[in-house]
Formats: sequence, C-alpha cells, structure tokens
Amino acid sequence: MKTNPLQKFEHLLSRFPPVALELSKAFPLKLLLGKKYAGYAKRFDETDPWPYLKKITDFARKEVPFYRRQNYGEINSIEDFENTWGFIDKSHLRNRREQFLSSRFRPHLYEMITTSGSTGEPSVFYLPRNRFYKEWAYVHKAWSRRGFDLQLRGVLRNHRLPENLTAWVRIPRKEIIFDAYRNKEDYYNKIYGFLKKHNIAFFQSYPHLAHNFFKFIDKNHLSYNFIRGVFLSSERFTPEQRRLLVDRMNLPVVSIYGLSEQLVFAVDFDGSGRYHVIESYGYLELVDATGKVIKEPGIQGEIIATGFDNFGMPLIRFRTGDISEYESVYPQRVLKGILGRTGQYVYNKDGSGVSVTSLNMHGDLLDYIEGIQYVQNQPGEVEIRIVPKDNLPEHIEQRMINYFKERFKDDMIIHLKKVQYLEISKSGKLLPLISNVKQPGN
Repeated sequence: MKTNPLQKFEHLLSRFPPVALELSKAFPLKLLLGKKYAGYAKRFDETDPWPYLKKITDFARKEVPFYRRQNYGEINSIEDFENTWGFIDKSHLRNRREQFLSSRFRPHLYEMITTSGSTGEPSVFYLPRNRFYKEWAYVHKAWSRRGFDLQLRGVLRNHRLPENLTAWVRIPRKEIIFDAYRNKEDYYNKIYGFLKKHNIAFFQSYPHLAHNFFKFIDKNHLSYNFIRGVFLSSERFTPEQRRLLVDRMNLPVVSIYGLSEQLVFAVDFDGSGRYHVIESYGYLELVDATGKVIKEPGIQGEIIATGFDNFGMPLIRFRTGDISEYESVYPQRVLKGILGRTGQYVYNKDGSGVSVTSLNMHGDLLDYIEGIQYVQNQPGEVEIRIVPKDNLPEHIEQRMINYFKERFKDDMIIHLKKVQYLEISKSGKLLPLISNVKQPGN
C-alpha cells in the first residue's frame, strides 16, 4: 500500500501498540471536527425533508445545465416534485456527466469518485472535498445509539497491511485497521487478542467480514462480552449473517444503508433488518416498475435517491438499483431490509432471466447456510455456492437443489457447491452474483 509520511509514522508506532493507542485516545478529534460537524449531527433527528428538497431543486433547475434544459418549474410540495421531475441513472453520469456540474462547481473544492458497484456498471461523479463533516456526523450519530462517542474502534473493511503488521493505528481517526484479506483463523485469533487485550469495544466492518470473524469467535467459544457495538455498512446485511450475529450471538449490531454517491441514509439500529429513513440527509423514494411512487407498506420497489448537500453536482431522483419495501410509513418511514438489486439476473438457456432477489431462500433452509453466491458463465447453467453450517445433511442439500429447480426452466443445469468463503471484489466487498453473461439484446 502507498503511504504518506504520516502513515509511515503510524506504521512505525503500530509496532508499539500501547504508545500508538494512547496517542490516538488523546487526539482531540471532536474539537478539530468543529461547528460544521456539530451542525450536521444536530440535524440528524430532523424529520421534515421538504426545506432541503425545496432548496436543492430550486438551485438545480436554475444553475445546472441538465436540469435547466428539462424546463422544470418551481415545486411547492413533495407531491409536485414526484409528479414533475424525471429520473436519472448511472448512464447519465457516464454519458453526460459535465451537464450535471453547476455554476458553483470549482475543481479544487470537489473530488472525482469512480465506483463500479455490485452490478459492475461504472459510476463517475464529483463529491465535495469537505463531505466528511457530514458523513462522519451522520455515521457517528447512528453509532451513538450503542454508546459510541469517538472512542477507538477496530476496522476490518478493505485494507491490506504489511505481513509483519497485525494492526495499524490511524491516530487522527481513532481507527485500528486490520487486514481484510487475511481470511485465516490464526489472523482472526490475532485480531481477537488485540481487541480483547486493549478493551476495544467497537468494531466496524463489511457484513461478510464481520460474519467470518464472529463465526471464528463463536466456533472457538471465545468471550465477546467486551464488544459494545458492531457497525456494518457498504454491503447488504443478509438474513444468513443476521442469524449468526444477532439471533445466535446477540451482538449489538448497527447496520447503515447508504450510497457511494452520498444521497440517502437509512439505519438499522438493532440488527433487526428494519432500516429507519433519516429524512434530513437526502430524500428517499420507492417506485414500482412503472415509475409510480410507492406510499404503502408491503410493496417492493426501487430506491430513488436525491441528495441535499452537493451543490457542485446535484443528483436528483437517481435510480440506485436497490430493492426494498416499507415496513411502516408512519410516524417514521422504515424499510423492510435491502432485498437485492435490479438488473441482477441468472439466465435460462432460452435467455429469459430470473432475478437474484427472487432466488432468496426462506424458512428453515436458511438454518443450514451462512452465505450464498451465484456464478454464471453461460445461459442455462449456474453454480450456486453456499457456505454450509457444519455438515450439510444430504436430504437438505437435495431440498435446496429442488428449491432452485422450481425457480428456473426445466433445462437449467444447477451445480450446488459447498465452499468455505465466497468470492469478493477487488475492493473487498462481497459479490452476490458473478456473471459473464450479457443481458439478451445487449
């Protein structure tokens, strides 16, 4: 990994954990974050998105070339907005990115971000360089439900460390970075030992990595009562993972739903799968396949996102591709989990597609697995990788095969493969679907 002088200093100090940890504990992060951070933290609990939505749309229709060309009129209600503004998606950012830059855009104040996402379709956009005030304020506020107040935390996400280094203490950020690519029990034992020895009560991770780590703890009957918060984000928190972390181990989980584009924010405060929409961050909508806005619980739709605070490149009614439904809409909007993504299909031999979302297993079959991944290299044949719990009974394995056969055409060839770990992307995220099959017609 490339290092700057501060990182080299931190790496050196990380060989002496007591010194590095004491320096990090003493670092006045909250003081340095200042009034801007405090203002966003105070905004977290506001429940009326309208003032922010009004402000960004009034600005965008006058100051952003793309929206100005749509001839949008002034909106006087959320209903006006939903009835008049059209949707945008990643293709707009790929083909017409410059048209979304506003009169307020200044290159030195913004950073170009490139992400591929779980679909592999690239997204390129600009974010304010000072965006971390808002991001940290909202994330820390969500974590505070578990007692977090800028204490040191362990982080197992997307970092690689030198082989001779167990952990890297990022002093200013109060983070203890562990290597996310050493999926071995001996290294998990080192992580556990470090956390327990230094009484690190908070742990931040991708869901699949947290699952692997706590599976090791559970398997080896290690004590984890010093853990006060497990903070998940950046991936879907799956039912299989929830069954171990929450149902079996009763860990204090907080899971955050957000986007790389930093447009909307929703929080599962207790690991239950119920995501509370944080209305002051951005405006979240659900729409059905016809583009109609969903207002009632129990109807699946795509999440549509509008950011409130990026005035250099406003993204309004951005199609995320994420699927959810409301569990409740009053007194607060609550999403019933993140159910999957649009555009992710496993294809039959005749080219017809079956969405990955519709393949989700339910009921007692989930009791026998801890992860699932679909791999397809040609239409009509699919490898379904599962991480089984202990020994998978033969009759359960056959039930799983029958379950999937019922969801495909009769000539689909299904391979059920038992694996220890699922494949991850270059950025360290779990890939629900790995496909080399192009959508028919493309």
